[in-house]
Amino acid sequence: MDKNAAEAAKIEGANVEKITDANGLSAVKVTFESGILFGFNSSTLSASSKSSLSEFAGILKADPTLDIAIIGHTDKVGTYEANQTVSTKRAQAVKNYLQSCGVSSSQFKSVEGVGYSQYNEAQSAEQNRRVEIYMYASEQMIKNAEAGR
Repeated sequence: MDKNAAEAAKIEGANVEKITDANGLSAVKVTFESGILFGFNSSTLSASSKSSLSEFAGILKADPTLDIAIIGHTDKVGTYEANQTVSTKRAQAVKNYLQSCGVSSSQFKSVEGVGYSQYNEAQSAEQNRRVEIYMYASEQMIKNAEAGR
């Protein structure tokens, strides 16, 4: 995982952070300065998002033992239900784009929207219209590490 985190950190504008998720699992959270940000009520990827994701896809393709979780977010404008739908579409748009870049569908362990349930008050509404990507060690990666590979 450390090697993959280091590779992700080389992508221009990538922010890589080692975290422990809500389930106690170690993960690497990847976001981009340009952001995987969206317009209001939109799930269309921008050109800069596609550029960052294309580069990131190379890391995922190089190590098929990485598991990926994608989480879509929204701002607080609109109903909870509408925002839940939009956030899910955003996460799915990122998954679809990564797959179009050649990332295996088996690497996607979770693709979900959380609406504005994780709204960051310190950020602008635009910065909350985002998608976050998490890299996890798959069972195969753990077995390989235990076997010294």
